[in-house]
Amino acid sequence: SKTQNSSVTSQQYYGNLVVNIGKTWFLEGNISHSIFDASNSTTANVITMANASLSKRLMQDKLTLKLSVADLFNVGKGITQNASSTYVEELTTNNLGRYGLLTAAYRLSGFGGSQQPQGGRGGGMNMGRPF
Repeated sequence: SKTQNSSVTSQQYYGNLVVNIGKTWFLEGNISHSIFDASNSTTANVITMANASLSKRLMQDKLTLKLSVADLFNVGKGITQNASSTYVEELTTNNLGRYGLLTAAYRLSGFGGSQQPQGGRGGGMNMGRPF
């Protein structure tokens, strides 16, 4: 019987960027560069993924609108490598690919705040404050 010596190498590099443009605009981006290499494979698999978003705060910072794009380079795949003393496994999965997303977030502030009704007939519930 023949024995095979195999090794698996995985390298990941990451970068993040956040830029404030004025007081209400924000540009964000991230990139990851992954290299998967197995000694019994003829080529290394290289994946570079990037995401970006642009957001705007409105209504005295209560509303945030964000336009995001995922997988800018439209790679559309992921790789996982596993190795043990008896096998080397490489799994390639298909992902969604490039897509955009528009989100809106509204911040509720002052909800259950400390304002108490004026006068003796306030009505409503007392939320843990002394009478």
